[in-house]
Amino acid sequence: MPPEQPPAHFIPFSARHPVALRQRIETYLAHGQTTGETSSHLHDLAYTLGSRRSHLECRAAFAATSVDSLHQQLRQYLSESEAPEQVSAYHPTRRLAFVFSGMGPQWWGMGRELLDCQPVFRERLEAFDTRWHPLAGWSLLEEMRAPEGISRIGTDTQVSMAANIALQIALAALWRHWGIVPDMIVGHSVGEVAAAHVAGGINLDQVVELTHARLQCVEWVQGQGTMAAVGLPQAELLPFLEAYADRVTIAAINSPQSLTIAGDSEAILELAETLKQTGCFCRVLNVDVPFHGLPLRRRHAEFTRIYPEITPSEPTIPYVSSVTGRALDIPLDKTYWLRNFEQTVHFSEAVSCLIDDGCTTFLELGPHPVLKYSITECLRARGMVHHGSLRRFLRI
Repeated sequence: MPPEQPPAHFIPFSARHPVALRQRIETYLAHGQTTGETSSHLHDLAYTLGSRRSHLECRAAFAATSVDSLHQQLRQYLSESEAPEQVSAYHPTRRLAFVFSGMGPQWWGMGRELLDCQPVFRERLEAFDTRWHPLAGWSLLEEMRAPEGISRIGTDTQVSMAANIALQIALAALWRHWGIVPDMIVGHSVGEVAAAHVAGGINLDQVVELTHARLQCVEWVQGQGTMAAVGLPQAELLPFLEAYADRVTIAAINSPQSLTIAGDSEAILELAETLKQTGCFCRVLNVDVPFHGLPLRRRHAEFTRIYPEITPSEPTIPYVSSVTGRALDIPLDKTYWLRNFEQTVHFSEAVSCLIDDGCTTFLELGPHPVLKYSITECLRARGMVHHGSLRRFLRI
């Protein structure tokens, strides 16, 4: 594990006009450089600006672990070269999309600080675990509190998947508690389970039933293949797939230039080498389940017997499906969730749908912003913003 980092503080500035915002930051920076601020001052500043000041229309915010880090970001902002994690807004009609990531970002320490210090977050995890523990025979909370080397989160696919879904639901509740609610919602792959719940389409009991059934099906296909990330548009990849028609398929279309393929391990390794020789980016993923691949589709009849019957509700928050790549127009029933498990993820189309519907800010809910590159590529040149809720190894 990397050395422990100091906690990051969220420092917001706001004004009624961009010029006034710059002046306010300049004034603070000049004052801070002459008074010799300390690290304890950073905590006080975050509290004062976040809780004791009005938040006006034009805003800029910075995540800083030290006074020096904050001053550096402020100078960079004033030089008109925005820092990577800095947000600037002057748009009263921005619409927010919550994005629920799939598998990949989980790690053993995810959500631990929030579990200890945020009651709303902890209560949602406890509600999930109360239902989960009797069904699965193991406690999610115990796994999330277990030390590195003992926790199975990040090393066991089934434990990781359940933890990821529960964490996302708890994060959404915490954001809502803080007054941040989405205008629209989308999920990537298994992230749709949490997304559908937060949108009001399925209840928590149904989430737990779906998750448990999905993990049973995962166990059946574990070891039957792998996956790879490919940096090509779909049209350019298809000719390479012709020789592997019954062994490899497109598992996810993540962005216009980013795909994931799935299939039997030998074929994936062979195809990956071929793609690399052409100069194409291709990275074989460290997974032993070919999610959304042909091995899953061949066992559809068996999965149908395992998956529960679901009577969904109409979502109360507009929901975009990554099964279809468009606004939800089919019920979130058993058939939908089998398609979500077996078929290609149309995430790029779903993000485009959100953009067309006016979403300008995308907040990723998960233990690490694993979809940042894909979302950013979809948003490129359209003046829109992506943020992550948590980051690996970064303290709150």
